[in-house]
Amino acid sequence: MEFYIIIFFIFALFFMIEQITKEGERISKLTFCVSLFFLFCISSLRWERGTDWSSYYNLFLHLDSFQHDFHYEYGYVLFAKIIRFFTDNYTIFLFAQNLIYYSILFLIVRKINSKLTTNIGTSFGMTLLFFAFSQNFAGVFNARSDVAYLLCLYSIFDIFEKKDKLFLLKIFLAIFIHKSTILFLLAYPIFNFGKLDKKFIFFTVCIAVCGMLLVPYSDHLFKYVFFESYEDYIISKDNSIFGFGLIRWMVIIIFALYFKRFTLINPFVEQNLLKFYDGCVKLMLFGLALYVWSRVFSSVALRIAGLFLNVSFLWLPLVFKNLKPCERYIVGVFVILYCALCLQNLLGGAYGNLYIPFKFVWDDFIVETF
Repeated sequence: MEFYIIIFFIFALFFMIEQITKEGERISKLTFCVSLFFLFCISSLRWERGTDWSSYYNLFLHLDSFQHDFHYEYGYVLFAKIIRFFTDNYTIFLFAQNLIYYSILFLIVRKINSKLTTNIGTSFGMTLLFFAFSQNFAGVFNARSDVAYLLCLYSIFDIFEKKDKLFLLKIFLAIFIHKSTILFLLAYPIFNFGKLDKKFIFFTVCIAVCGMLLVPYSDHLFKYVFFESYEDYIISKDNSIFGFGLIRWMVIIIFALYFKRFTLINPFVEQNLLKFYDGCVKLMLFGLALYVWSRVFSSVALRIAGLFLNVSFLWLPLVFKNLKPCERYIVGVFVILYCALCLQNLLGGAYGNLYIPFKFVWDDFIVETF
């Protein structure tokens, strides 16, 4: 566990340095690139760590036996075949996969910090800190679904900029990697669905209620869409874990709704930023409704909810950059505490044994795999 705690404090330190130095932008870019490269390396050099390690490792070693397995999408299998053609070294495969993942992450953060902000202040450190410890270790244990979900996250900029063809292209590529992302096509109408007001909040509440009413038919519905039953697929029956997740996301959304009032009187916030902010929060509210579904009947809904809830990665840095210096310090402390709580919950949760201890490819001790 010490391995993760040390990384957390390093990221938190980068974040605080970014706020107190007069050359925050230059330093934040440097620390972000160094941190991202560090995450890329430890993710690529990990061994027998993370959920589904065994299944992905076996897929890479025995690709022929998975040719007609609907569980793995053709795009991901094709990518594995290309790497397998040159080498049977799984670490090299992880390097190739992580190169794609962290390249997309870099493009997203660069977009946040250049295209959608006009006020003073930077947020590279805050972006990395929030993503690292509220979104599954910043992708250190990423699998095919994480790569596909990050593509979906990147496509939100295309919705905002009305680049419909680019949006569809990214979603198509994401579906090619993980079929559940087909439902992210809903992001387009939701993002452009009028204003963020009481009517939309009522709309999302109705979605959550409908999900509860569909419980008797859920298994048949998702079998039809996903070709198989996910009824007991990697989901904890611990109510405390679900409760923590629900509270966690509700806190973030309440903060977002509170900031909505703040933006209306803040002269630094432009209309384009407000539109992007509104669209992101609407996607998160929809994701929260799906999160309720996930506890009712299926972990498929949990995965899809994560697609929409992860949009918090986009709007929170934008909020932070448009705060006054004293307000940024207050919100910064909140973010650090929030991320520390998420880290503690993840490491101490049902799958903590799949992360602790961390194992590199050169280590020879035995760990439990899933």
